[in-house]
Amino acid sequence: MKKFFWLKFSLSFLLIPLFFFCFQIKFSQRKLAFLASPVNATTDYFKHKGVVFKPWDQTNTDFAQTCPNCGPMGGIYFVNWNQIHTGQKSFNFGRIINILNAAKQMKTVPFPDGRRIEKPMFIEISFFRGDSPGDYTPAWVYARGAAPKSVTCNGKTINAPPYDSDIWKYSFYEMVRGVGEYFEAHKSEYPNLAGFIFGTGYDDEAYPAGSGCDYPNIGSYYHSFLQGLAKNAHETFPTIPVYLVTGGQSFNKTLTEAAEQYKVGLKSNTIHDGAGEANMFSYSGSGSCSQIAGNPQYLTKDFPWSAAALTNEKVSWAFEDARSFQFAGGQNAYAQLMMIMSFKADWMDFRDIAAFQELAKANASFLNNFVPSYLGQTKSRTPGVWIGFRDIRNPTIFTNEWTRGQEIQCWGSCTCHTHTFGDFEFYLKRVGQDSSEKVFLETGQTYGFGRKIPASSQMTLKVEDGVWFKNESRNAKLRLVVLNSGSGSIEIAFKKADGTIHTETIDKGSSLGVTGKFVEVERLLPAVKFDGSMGSGGDIIIRAVGGESILHLFEIRPTLTPVATNTPVLTPTLTLTPTPTQTTSASSSSFRGFSAGWNSLSWNSSWSSLSFSNLPSECPFIVYKKDGFFKAYARGYSKDEMFTSGVYYIFCRNEVSWHP
Repeated sequence: MKKFFWLKFSLSFLLIPLFFFCFQIKFSQRKLAFLASPVNATTDYFKHKGVVFKPWDQTNTDFAQTCPNCGPMGGIYFVNWNQIHTGQKSFNFGRIINILNAAKQMKTVPFPDGRRIEKPMFIEISFFRGDSPGDYTPAWVYARGAAPKSVTCNGKTINAPPYDSDIWKYSFYEMVRGVGEYFEAHKSEYPNLAGFIFGTGYDDEAYPAGSGCDYPNIGSYYHSFLQGLAKNAHETFPTIPVYLVTGGQSFNKTLTEAAEQYKVGLKSNTIHDGAGEANMFSYSGSGSCSQIAGNPQYLTKDFPWSAAALTNEKVSWAFEDARSFQFAGGQNAYAQLMMIMSFKADWMDFRDIAAFQELAKANASFLNNFVPSYLGQTKSRTPGVWIGFRDIRNPTIFTNEWTRGQEIQCWGSCTCHTHTFGDFEFYLKRVGQDSSEKVFLETGQTYGFGRKIPASSQMTLKVEDGVWFKNESRNAKLRLVVLNSGSGSIEIAFKKADGTIHTETIDKGSSLGVTGKFVEVERLLPAVKFDGSMGSGGDIIIRAVGGESILHLFEIRPTLTPVATNTPVLTPTLTLTPTPTQTTSASSSSFRGFSAGWNSLSWNSSWSSLSFSNLPSECPFIVYKKDGFFKAYARGYSKDEMFTSGVYYIFCRNEVSWHP
């Protein structure tokens, strides 16, 4: 599925004066030395876990200031091939160096563990886009004997790169090697360099030319170019992550297999509203219809979302957001993030900050805690496991050609079958006999999907094999998002370390919160053991008692160390939706200081102001709620924020005395 989105972008950033440090790099006529050591295993490939990246960050936005409730964010800076490869074996990396140095002066908002890091940046290098002039091959490459190809696209002639030209192809590889050799040698100067993204074709995606283009006899040459690109990236970037942009069916398999072989990353720009959900289909027929894709029972490397499901433990994947979500708001942004995390993506980009801000109003802790905790995590290091129960998203927001679970005519002689795609799973899945039913509740709800367990029925969940705490005895925290119907209860049964069964009972009603709405319930669990002995190889049984129950999310976070007792132990986790451990007002005579973790601090009218300079150094974060947002402040900002009213939440690393 191709996108023609360039006209949507403001060209204002092109008018901003750019004072590029003239950074000429000359290479001798010798061959560039390959740094030929292998990259790390995929589980260690991407270093900036938990960061969401904003594409087209050409002006280096300080997201901690412009979107403080959006979680840790970085940027993607685009540069064209002809802007950095100034001649044969000659390079100018001034644009890249300038943006990295500028971003180093900024910091992300805090991660859940309290860290703030220099704003991370990806550099995306393009050679062929849908704007003008389109082909960004350096002029000197064509002067050496290569020539652009005239390609007809929807009745219009454009110039396209000559993938069958060795001069063109090896010049591009020279650029890849030049970038790799320089930045691998200087990586200590740019700790905020998240990696490089290399465009692979039209609009940076793996298409030799755009949709509706006739580029005859080029397929085999283009396949060869993509394979060589993966090989060169592998050989010259031993430690810096590199991502190649995938595309449509014809060439996605080539890139997926090349990424598996050469251990480079892949970025899909086609997992959006249609391609991510409604296009989860299989099709049958003759000719181009013979492939089966989308159905989880028939996964294929021909499509990015399907290839990711097949290879996400071997290949580092990244995904683009759905631009259509800018019209649908925060609820759909939430579903998009859940989908991408369930594909075990290492990172994602998100184009529409407005949708992020809308999501932050409804669910700030999701962006500030949940996403940075889980995005990019693996079985060996994940803080927990979770499952989002669902049907496919509301079909009314799909284009009219897509329907739910029906056979439709989609193109030519192809008969397509759409599918209700499964749960959002993060190393936790439903197993065995399951009497739950799909439901979709959108109106007036924060969450747009869930599953119903009928009265006196149950479902069974299993922690996937290979998760680091599988088969170990640990205390844990349970989090359940459930529709508070006002009556009945939910029973959740686990096996304890001593072999007995522990059951948590959650009674629905006014004591649980607002009825008719989804509510979050958290419980501390005694030492439990997920060893697959709860029936059907499961670890957790959830029962609906005294009426049906509709569940949205189930999460388990173990403590970091094994425990031998049944005393609940919970490692404090920083979240920007504070849960104070101490609620005494600072104006009270009993107030003596702060506890470790979150503390509530009520304003004393006798104070003139409050700032970080007034607080102990052990307390690096202040959060308060205003206009539906949790505003977070941290030591290290350019100015010492002054506060004058309200209720504040103070996070302290340790217990500390303080007298206002």
